[in-house]
Order: sequence, then structure tokens, then C-alpha cells
Amino acid sequence: MRASRYNLIVVSLMISISSFASPTDVEKKDAKMKASQNSDPASASSGKTTSQSAGAPMSKKKPAAEATSAELPDLVVKASLATAADAAKAVSDPPGSEMTPRGIDVRGVYMPVGKISTLTPGEMLRELKDMGANGVVLDVKDDMGRVTFTNHLPYARGYPHGFLRKLKKVVHTLQDHGIYVIARVVCFKDNWFATRYGSLAIQDIKTQGKWRDLHNQKWVDPHSQQMRDHIVSVAKGAEELGFDEIQLDYVRFPVEPTARNARFPMKKAGTQRYEAIAELLRQVDAAISRPLSIDVFGLTAYHPEESELLGQRLEFLAPHLDAISPMVYLANWPAKYWENPKPERTHQVIKGACRKIRERLGDAIVVRPLLQGFRWRAENWGYSFVVNQIEAAVGGGSRGYLFWNARGQYRLVKQVWADMDKAAAEKAQIETLAKETDEEASEKVNDETDSSAKLTPESSRPKIKRNSVREQMEASLI
Repeated sequence: MRASRYNLIVVSLMISISSFASPTDVEKKDAKMKASQNSDPASASSGKTTSQSAGAPMSKKKPAAEATSAELPDLVVKASLATAADAAKAVSDPPGSEMTPRGIDVRGVYMPVGKISTLTPGEMLRELKDMGANGVVLDVKDDMGRVTFTNHLPYARGYPHGFLRKLKKVVHTLQDHGIYVIARVVCFKDNWFATRYGSLAIQDIKTQGKWRDLHNQKWVDPHSQQMRDHIVSVAKGAEELGFDEIQLDYVRFPVEPTARNARFPMKKAGTQRYEAIAELLRQVDAAISRPLSIDVFGLTAYHPEESELLGQRLEFLAPHLDAISPMVYLANWPAKYWENPKPERTHQVIKGACRKIRERLGDAIVVRPLLQGFRWRAENWGYSFVVNQIEAAVGGGSRGYLFWNARGQYRLVKQVWADMDKAAAEKAQIETLAKETDEEASEKVNDETDSSAKLTPESSRPKIKRNSVREQMEASLI
């Protein structure tokens, strides 16, 4: 499962920032659910690159005033450099990888279960096409532990599973029209499973009951083989449904402050956290033929030593993966980042995270970041905020990227993508016209030369020195 290194020429898109707007409750809840107790990456991003750990296995093969496009005259030229069309021409298919160019170049969004359930497959297709997306992430096992597409799996029978039976038709409809469809599997954050199979849940040594996170949700012990079996069965079911890729989320240990009271009943003596996560990935990878990807905290790029608590030591996970999506939402970083709305800081965090993961893992893994598609903690939220993230991701070496919004609302992303597509089209038109002009000029010169040759005997034509043009140019510079 390998991916080649991709080098893109990126022009900085410096755009004025928009004013602050208050967050919605849904956006707060969404970002908090994914937020980490992140460390400050500033020193790491400006210091030395973290090298691969000794003994780690090598890789085997994520209403503010807004600027309009009329106010951004340079965007037409600059944004075209960040399009998937240009990126796709830069390199050939990665050798030995299960990840297709469509997956590498994906320009996608997350669509929540609530939105899928209210739209017909055709309406979902139209919304994505109108948005300009060529990829989408859909839940097959959601944040509450519900398996959306069936209620006939060994560990997921009956209620509340299988409530989205039309998912197969949705997948096929989207794929028939060129949409790359990713199956999201939420792993150890599973309140339903932890309640149903209580002996496998993380325990709380303080309360002597089940451990609960900040949202009062129970988690399953990542050391549990039964839970691995469940996740494998969901992944295989998603593959049979026709999904292009399987993406694991919450594939980690909890790290909230109260996690210090957590006890893991399924843990075997001497087992490291990253080993428990790597074993899950190994089993899922062995069970499916589709590309396998995971979402990880952004801090894993900068502080490998702090990733131990999460169990997300990338060097040990990479052998089983095709892609890694670092969640580089500005809202997930320490307060001084989102309280300081300088675009340069956002750019630095995103670009640095993508670059450092690629430096640590080499060319084997596709780095496809998850970008912020919601307003919460984005004091300069607006058109320029979205553009800045995209430019940073591409500048960090990522050909594709995904936007996250818990409500599936991407108005600004749609506007940016429309301008990018317009830029690419205008660039292509200019290149075509230039090529046609060159060809016409060349044909005219050839015609005139042929005509002159017919009128003038070869012996009487003046001899032209091969370097006469160069000499004339050099003389003009003296």
C-alpha cells in the first residue's frame, strides 16, 4: 500500500480575513467531540523534524462579511495550481497501492446520517455535484455505535441498527456519476456496544462503574478482541455494499482529563496502546481489499511521544494503511491558535502537519487532511479561511483533502471550489489558445520558407550561420 511523493508548485493566496461570528451549538458539540488535549506544535513546526523511532516498523509499501470572487482578481490564476486536475498530471499511479488516483485526488466532504436520511440518492448526487465535490464520507457506524446499513451483523442485531437501508443505492448512484465514496467507521467510542457488552467497556476506578467521556458517552476497551471482530464485520459489510474506501475514526484511546481514572479490563500485561490499535488495523486490512485509512489527531504529526496516550504512534500503524487524515482543524489546537486569527498561523499548522507526516513515513502513505468546514473558534471565518486551508494542505504535499461539518453545510467551500474550477478552465483555455497560436505561426513560417525555396536556387541562397541568432541576442545585451 504505497503512494509516491508529490511535488506541487503552490502560489501563496493572501486574502483579507472576515469578521468573527458566534458558533452554533452543533458546531461546538462537533468540534468538542473531536477536540484533543493538544500540545503546542509551534516549537515542533519550527524546529527539527522528528525522525522515525528506533525499532519502529517501516511502512509496507483528513454570517460574517465574506470576500467575493470579484474582490479576488488573482484567485483565477493562483487557485488553479491547487486543483486536482493539475495534481493528477504531476505523477503516475503510486506503485503497489490499493489507493486509486481518485482516492488520492479526492476533494470531498462529510455528510451526516441525518442529511442522508432526508435526501433521495438523486438529491444527494445533485447536492454534491452542485457543490463541486468529487468525494464524500458517509457513516456506516456512527458516533452512537449504530450500524447504519444493516441489523444482521453478529454484534449488531435488531434495534437501533439498520435504519438506513437505502445506503447501498446511495453509494451506487454516487459512484455511477464519478463520486468517490468513503465508509466512515467510528471505532471505540461506542455507547451502544459498551452498554450491551458491559464487561468489554472501559471501567472507572473512581466511580467503580463504566467510564464516561465529557459527553457522558461510554467507550469500549480498545484491547477487546470482540470489538475488533465487530469493527472487521462492519468494514467487510461496507466493502460488500460497494464503498470505495474504509475509513476508521475514533481509532484511539480516550484522552480527556477524566481518562486518568480509566481501567481497561481486556488489556494484557505489557501491551502498549499503539500495539492494540495496530492489531485492529492489521485485522481490518487483512479482511478487506479496499483501501484503508484512519483519522488521527493533528498533534500526532508534531509530538510522537504524546501520541502514546492516544495509541496513534504512526510508524506502527502505517504498515496497515493506505492513507492518514490528520484532523488539522484550528479549533482542535491550543487556545492561543484559535484566539489569534492570523492566517499565517492556520497555514503553518496545516502545512506543517502534512509535511511532517510525509517526512516521517516516507512515500508509502497518502496524507489527506481533514479541514475545518465550521465556524466555531474560527474568528476570521470566511472565504479566505477556506482558501488558506486548501493552499496549506496542497503546500504540505497533499493532493486531496476532506472538509468536515457535522451538519453537512458547505456554502463557503462550494464558493471556493467553483472559483477554483473556473480558474482551471480559464487556465486551460489560455494554454489551448497559446498552443493554437504557436502552431499557426509555425505553419505560416513553414509555408513562407517553402515558397521562398521554390523561387530561389539553393546555390544562390545566403549561408546562415547556426549561431547567428544567439550572436544577435548577445550583441543586443552589450
